[in-house]
Amino acid sequence: AGAAAVAAHKTEQTVKVLNDAQTEQIAIGGRHSFKVKYEVGYKSDGTIEAVKIISWGNAGCTHNFSGFLFLEFAESVASVYKRGGNFYIKVNGMKTNTPSNTAVRSFGNPQGYFVTEAIIEHIAGLVGHSPEEVRERNMLRGSNPLTPWKQAMDFYNADMLYERVKNDAKYALRSQEIEAFNSENRWRKRGISMVPLCYGHSYIYAAGSGAIVNVHGSDGSVTVFHGACEIGQGIHTNVAQVVAMTLGCELQAIKVGESNTDVVP
Repeated sequence: AGAAAVAAHKTEQTVKVLNDAQTEQIAIGGRHSFKVKYEVGYKSDGTIEAVKIISWGNAGCTHNFSGFLFLEFAESVASVYKRGGNFYIKVNGMKTNTPSNTAVRSFGNPQGYFVTEAIIEHIAGLVGHSPEEVRERNMLRGSNPLTPWKQAMDFYNADMLYERVKNDAKYALRSQEIEAFNSENRWRKRGISMVPLCYGHSYIYAAGSGAIVNVHGSDGSVTVFHGACEIGQGIHTNVAQVVAMTLGCELQAIKVGESNTDVVP
């Protein structure tokens, strides 16, 4: 649009721009890249005592959605780990002469998780333990742990889910089988890994959201309309579960209406 506008202004003619796919990909930004430096204090068993992270995020040539994304990045770095209660992160937003980067699905979070797990694997290599052992040793546990900024993590169950998946997937047995396979095969190798994480389920304070809940007096059933879009992520089910838990009724009594901006913006 910018190129067409400049050309139209210059030539005083209607301009239509048609780029091949490769040019489009070069010209349009995507996920923000980050440069990260970190300092970590840890014990010989891999227990993390303190973390200090300084990062630089490439916004590209415009602000776009970078401000909120950098906040998301910082929050996601915390993930589900204790870090000894000593956690510091600074994110420097950088304007550069590259295409403007913008929000992509789960914006900022994959980059933050990558930083966190890179630190975990770095420590694991130094202390001689597997990354999974270091993850488990530093994972937040309990029903209501706190984030580094002292926010209560209501309904926290990452530790329980981690152990359930580990048992259901027969992780220990499969790890032994993989080690045996790798020792017997020089060129073909296999691997297995488990990575816990937490992800914010709402951006109400940034984008706004709403719902209309109708309780029908005739049979006690409930119809709820919400402002999210179902694109395969299961949001209808999530909303129905929240409504059922809040009202104290059976999930089967909840019906989720079609998303409609005439009903809920």
